[in-house]
Amino acid sequence: AFVNGLVNLLAENWEHSRRHLDRSLQLSEKIGDAPGHARALAYLTVLERRVGNRDRAIEHARKLKEAVESSQQAAYLSVALAQSGWWAAQEGDFDAAEADCSEAVRLWEERPVSYPLQWLAYWPLARIGLETQRTDRLRDAFCMLTREDQQPMPRTIDSHITETVRLIDHGDT
Repeated sequence: AFVNGLVNLLAENWEHSRRHLDRSLQLSEKIGDAPGHARALAYLTVLERRVGNRDRAIEHARKLKEAVESSQQAAYLSVALAQSGWWAAQEGDFDAAEADCSEAVRLWEERPVSYPLQWLAYWPLARIGLETQRTDRLRDAFCMLTREDQQPMPRTIDSHITETVRLIDHGDT
């Protein structure tokens, strides 16, 4: 169920993804699989955020944070922190957003393999850079979004990111 949910999430087949991830969550709860539970919640938060269901994304993120803390599943703590930071940025609390997203990034940097969905933290950090007129922060976040080890952005967004970085580098902001 989980693999089907993840594949459909990455293919942007939202309803199929939700059905499989919900099933994975139910199965993991039923058999007491704490890592599976955290994994399903992590990607449900991503799904709900991608489709614009803020309340459900935050609900899943809160459950994820609790699951991670109680089961020592540190691998998904960064996802919970990034989602919490995203929510804080949505609410205009840029200090809390920056703290949570920066901590998520720090945890990802400690891992031996790059986590490919770091956009979860870098989009809120980019927004903070934009809202606070800190172009260096905006540039850093945008550069991370376009790294080869990250989930590719849609082409139209990628080209805008690349052009924005070019303008910042040339002082044209």
